[in-house]
Amino acid sequence: MPCTPSLLRLHPSRLLSLLAAFALSIGLLSPSPAAHAAPEPAPALPSAAGASATLEGTLEVRIEDYPDLTHKTRHYLLTPAGERRELRYRGEPPGHLVSGAKVRARGRLADNLLALDDDNSLTQVSAAPSYSVGVQNTLVLLVNFSDNTSQPYTVSGAQTLMSTIDAFMRENSSERATVSSAVRGWYTLPLSSATCDIPNIKTHARTAATAAGVDLSAYTRFVYVFPRISACTWAGLAIVGGSPTDTWINGAFDQKTVAHELGHNLGLGHAHSLHCDQSPIGTTCSGYEYGDIEDTMGNSRGHFSAFGKERLGWLNGTDVPPITTVEASGSYVLEPFSTTGAGGAKALKVLRGIDPATGDPTYYYLEYRQPQGFDSFLAGVGNLTTGVTLRSASLSRGAFQLDMTPRSNTTAAAYDLMDGALAVGSRFTDSDAGVTIAVTWADASGAGVDVTFGKDSTCKRAAPAVLLSGPTQAVAAGTALSYTVAVSNNDSAACTSTSFSLARAVPTGWSGTLAANSLVLAPGSAASTTLTVASPTSASAGTYNVSATATHGASTSLSGSASSTYTVEAGSSSTELSATLTTDKSSYTLGDTVVSTAAVSAGGSPVAGASVSFTLTKADGKTMTQSVTTGSDGRAIHKYKLKRNDPAGSYQMASVATSSGKSLSNSASFTASR
Repeated sequence: MPCTPSLLRLHPSRLLSLLAAFALSIGLLSPSPAAHAAPEPAPALPSAAGASATLEGTLEVRIEDYPDLTHKTRHYLLTPAGERRELRYRGEPPGHLVSGAKVRARGRLADNLLALDDDNSLTQVSAAPSYSVGVQNTLVLLVNFSDNTSQPYTVSGAQTLMSTIDAFMRENSSERATVSSAVRGWYTLPLSSATCDIPNIKTHARTAATAAGVDLSAYTRFVYVFPRISACTWAGLAIVGGSPTDTWINGAFDQKTVAHELGHNLGLGHAHSLHCDQSPIGTTCSGYEYGDIEDTMGNSRGHFSAFGKERLGWLNGTDVPPITTVEASGSYVLEPFSTTGAGGAKALKVLRGIDPATGDPTYYYLEYRQPQGFDSFLAGVGNLTTGVTLRSASLSRGAFQLDMTPRSNTTAAAYDLMDGALAVGSRFTDSDAGVTIAVTWADASGAGVDVTFGKDSTCKRAAPAVLLSGPTQAVAAGTALSYTVAVSNNDSAACTSTSFSLARAVPTGWSGTLAANSLVLAPGSAASTTLTVASPTSASAGTYNVSATATHGASTSLSGSASSTYTVEAGSSSTELSATLTTDKSSYTLGDTVVSTAAVSAGGSPVAGASVSFTLTKADGKTMTQSVTTGSDGRAIHKYKLKRNDPAGSYQMASVATSSGKSLSNSASFTASR
């Protein structure tokens, strides 16, 4: 059966480290100076001796974000009597609850910790109000400690960063939310950096600001920024939802971290990804907490997803761009996601089903991202700006970015998602939901999507989709490179599995070996194999095309192909042409003879018969040209006797050596005096 988020395994440590490395490599995540420490341990569960209790009050949700892409979510119940009780769940805390919700909790109480009896022991009495629209009056307090008075940021630099955050929120919300910020400090707190004393950092920072004349009542968002201290192992900690809110930044005061933590303040959780074995919602799947590589609430610095924006009231509401809820088969158009737009849909929303565990509806959200605005960093990242991104989302579990070509890159899940969009000409079928989604066209103005409901009993064959991905850096001639050939079966769900034969094309004289010559795929599924390409050691510097083709086993007229490139770095070929130009002296007296020598070689051996064109430019700008052929020693010699009436000054000698259709230019200069 297809995977649902309820089956996910979160936080495999190896993948998290690879996600972090990937994010740093393409600039999706700013490196944090904080150590890669594990989350602080949660308090132990109370023993069965704790008193049975049912408490009511207001929920406070905190998320601690760690530099190694792990996290800790903590829930606290604030009672009307002013008591503060941490809630301990048997599994993960529910992701849809935010600060300000009125809740009732049942469990065993000991030492200010209420261990819930089971997953149904917490009931939301009333939902929290939303504060995500309008002016977000934000006060940034720069603070340090009695034993660490360093000031790693300037006030002006911090204000510039907050201006960027304001621009980010304005663009994301279509001007529905703005950040009006003030930066104050530095304030040295009467605290040691040896302990992570969050409550007192807040208390003393506010006291210092008040003493300096700051009116705290003018603000609803408070950000406490301090130099990196090892006592706090997280990079950022934020209150999720509600108003007023607090955020603590531990030495990671950058756009990615601040926008992420303020996203929590507005009420957003993390943006996940789903990785399956055979199809986007295959039989064996793993989910990753920060896995979304487009969304700032995941492992990125781009726009919040359509699901997140809808929760915040930034899409599909009054005076904001619409989301089209698709309820009938038809053709639909998506506007580019990050632009202001012309009134068209920023996302499509297709019902996937009802989550059996929570009763919440689960939807597919479709977006068409373009490298514009705060999504500009996506330029050239796989097919993310040439296809349509799909996410599966529900209120209780959040949003999961889906990979339309699973396991096309097995290095790391984040790399695998780089070609995870649904490409033009490809289709995705969820047979359980009875829906097929196909991308029909895409350009700078938008993308076309066909949605078909119902289980068609007729088999409709279609050309497969092929993606070819591999290294982009230049390599030495003779190097063997591995490319991934990913093939998707676009047949309708009523068809049987099909074998697709594979072929490759490489430049003449090169080797290209497919690990598998065919792939057997069920409709809607995808698989991949490896193509190993090696250039000859004599290959000249340059960029060459390699390609792969998949042909349908039921009809050879149905095929798909894709291409990539192989770049040979300069100077690495065993027969790479090289040339030099020298003069026998650097200065002459009029009447002397200037001897210029061009030496032409390939792979270290002299090239005989190469044509060398010499051009002499005199001090007065007049030129003369002569062609000479290299001898067996690869040398071409040009001689010019300076005349007594030639001008004194600087002379330029240029040469163009040509052999086997390739040319190299060189130059040398000298002076002539009377």
